[in-house]
Amino acid sequence: MFSIDGKLYRLCTWISNFAFLNLLFLISCIPVITIFPATAALFAIVRQLVKNNEISIFKNYWLYFAKNFKQSFLIGIFSACIGLFLFVDFRIINQMQPSLKSFLFSCLVAITIYFILFLLCVFPLMVNSYYTTKQLIVNAFTFSLYKPHLTLLTLIGFSAIVLASLKWTFLLVFFSCSFSAYLTYWFAERKFSSLDSHSVKKESLEFKANK
Repeated sequence: MFSIDGKLYRLCTWISNFAFLNLLFLISCIPVITIFPATAALFAIVRQLVKNNEISIFKNYWLYFAKNFKQSFLIGIFSACIGLFLFVDFRIINQMQPSLKSFLFSCLVAITIYFILFLLCVFPLMVNSYYTTKQLIVNAFTFSLYKPHLTLLTLIGFSAIVLASLKWTFLLVFFSCSFSAYLTYWFAERKFSSLDSHSVKKESLEFKANK
């Protein structure tokens, strides 16, 4: 039980890794402008954890931070602009007459949810493969609609962690960010596996058709 291969040891290692990663992420977000590069590094690390790869969290976190800095920063600017646009639209709609307000408000809520789904997909895609920034943005919007039940489960799980963090603030300090990223990437990995499976089947059918 207490051996290096025991369940308790693995559980303690798992907990300490998530707590350390969470603290590392929060510290690297202190300058504010580094939030998106820090998020990219966070997802790169949880990708390795999902795949059960043995890595040095501290060393590799900063390597991924530097590696994805430019692209994640551009994604951050793009996301901030969209977020600001949605915020201004909500303020404008709030001043409109009730007859028009309800319809436009519903449409804007739907767009906002879609934007949140984009944010939940863009970083798993960024750390899983190489894309240009334009390709990454387009693929993230498309990927959020693939396997919608997994996307819905991701959103539910993410929301549950946020609500739990509001009730128990120690979770925010030690686990909320790292575990949210882990959960998000875990569901994204299910989508990646499905896409790879379909790709292999398609190539196999094309090969047979060409024989």
